Amino acid sequence: MSARIIDAEKVLAELAEGPDRAVAIVGGSLVEYALFTMLCHKLGLVEGSKRAEKLAEDRGPLATFDLKIRMAEALEIFVEHTSSNDVKLIKKIRNEFAHDMNLSGFEDQKVAKWISSMDHSQKVITGLSRRAQFVSAVSMITGLLIARAVADRSSGVAAGALLGDSKSA
Repeated sequence: MSARIIDAEKVLAELAEGPDRAVAIVGGSLVEYALFTMLCHKLGLVEGSKRAEKLAEDRGPLATFDLKIRMAEALEIFVEHTSSNDVKLIKKIRNEFAHDMNLSGFEDQKVAKWISSMDHSQKVITGLSRRAQFVSAVSMITGLLIARAVADRSSGVAAGALLGDSKSA
């Protein structure tokens, strides 16, 4: 996964107007991108730098969405409103849409069950379609991860402190 800056306008248009398969794949990738952004911050790396890219390259320690989730759990990145369970379910839904060409959409029984089991789905307004619940979860999690990285930076929380660098604590 490359840490290139995303075209937010294009991504939002795909989430709003794209077919279910595109929404699932783009939505999952957006959460993965936000997670990588937060991990770079926590590890004191500049997103897009050679050091950050090495982590995400083929066979790197953060090469897959699953490895990013595991690292985020280890570093206790997930906050109260961003559960690792929801992120894992978004990954599962993205992978299901990417690999099952017969999947009918977000109302598919298996996908609908996963969306219903998200912590986020328990908190959103009832009556939303499964697709809207998925997009809402993606938006909330992405926003919280990015906002937390920005807030940490602006409040002076030093990434190096996590790695035992007393100068940045």
